[in-house]
Amino acid sequence: MKNQKLYTTRPNIISFFYFLTIYLNIIKIGKFNKKKKILDFGSGLGYLKKINLKFKNPSKITNYDKINKLSEIKRWDEKKYDTIVFCQSAYMLSKKELNSVLKKIKKINPKTELIVALSCRSFLNRFMSKILGHSDAYTGLKLTPKIEEEIFLKRCKIIRRINFLNLYKVFLLELR
Repeated sequence: MKNQKLYTTRPNIISFFYFLTIYLNIIKIGKFNKKKKILDFGSGLGYLKKINLKFKNPSKITNYDKINKLSEIKRWDEKKYDTIVFCQSAYMLSKKELNSVLKKIKKINPKTELIVALSCRSFLNRFMSKILGHSDAYTGLKLTPKIEEEIFLKRCKIIRRINFLNLYKVFLLELR
């Protein structure tokens, strides 16, 4: 890929609270208080793992990111995971890439739970990202929230869903 740039958001004090609510909802909906092997796909700076460790949850999160220096592993598809989290990361994949990842997950472990957190990219999301100094927050995206959600829901069944003030959605899914 020519001149590909990969992005991750380094939150400030205010935007950190936005992300904190997402991480807390992921930890709750995914029952990370139980012993599980979890992959954070597109982990970025690894905040989900750091917060989970602060709770002293027995679940073990492994960080994987396209940015090698942010990743704890080179390949995500060499281990079986109980849960795979896509926290505002799947939209960095093309339709073809996301479908391929989901097929691979199902082949490795069809019982894998998926937790998907996606930004609604509403007017309020876009407005706040500019005010909070994250004007590049939606740079490099390959999928809209609608298409991202459609792909997951085509291949998965919803177990539970949270919509937080139309800012983000968190889904607990099982593969079909």
